[in-house]
Amino acid sequence: MQSWLRAALKLPSWHRSFCHSTAEWRPRLQAIARRKRGSGGAVAHRARGLISAVICDGMPSQTSGAIAPSSSLLVFLKEEEVSFCFKKLGHHVFMSTVFILHVSSSLKPLVETLEERVLPRTVNFDSSGRITNLRFIRVPAGIKLKLNCPVVIVGAKGCAGILKGGLLREYYSFVPVSCTAETLPPVVEINISKLDIGDQLLISDIKLNVDIHPDLDPAAPICEIASQA
Repeated sequence: MQSWLRAALKLPSWHRSFCHSTAEWRPRLQAIARRKRGSGGAVAHRARGLISAVICDGMPSQTSGAIAPSSSLLVFLKEEEVSFCFKKLGHHVFMSTVFILHVSSSLKPLVETLEERVLPRTVNFDSSGRITNLRFIRVPAGIKLKLNCPVVIVGAKGCAGILKGGLLREYYSFVPVSCTAETLPPVVEINISKLDIGDQLLISDIKLNVDIHPDLDPAAPICEIASQA
């Protein structure tokens, strides 16, 4: 194993600006509890700049008693906030980021809220590319999850093999990890600047603070610099 092959967790400074502390870098979104199912209410709220979402598949989180949690909770989110996060993070990172939703009965100040720690599972769009609805799952503290972390390749401009005419071949866009919500990395960043033609970066070369899921073969290559010949 080559010691200079490193995968690093990278958290951009603007990502931290979403959060109340750098110790827990979780983006926070405001939400309104939705009382009724059906498309009629969703259409009316969309005209007011709100989009519908559902929180499901998790355990109840701690509450102040203002809103009783259930196995499935319908909410509205501010379209402006969600779209900003989605554009800043990009699709892959957005889908692997744990969000803190503050769910209340309205967006008025001083209203009691239910705090939900959630992970996006699906995002749907209309024909113009606007987000129409989302589905989240709850991710309680201390519970291990199997999740896909996006792979980000850096160092291509200074890569020795590419400068010699080699081609970068990427075999994995994601790396499955097993970890809790508190330790979930937003991305796995891999530096290829010192790879030469014929070099590969393997799954076993990745150094993370979380476990690579055992379903993935440690000998599998993530990327390589191949000769054009």
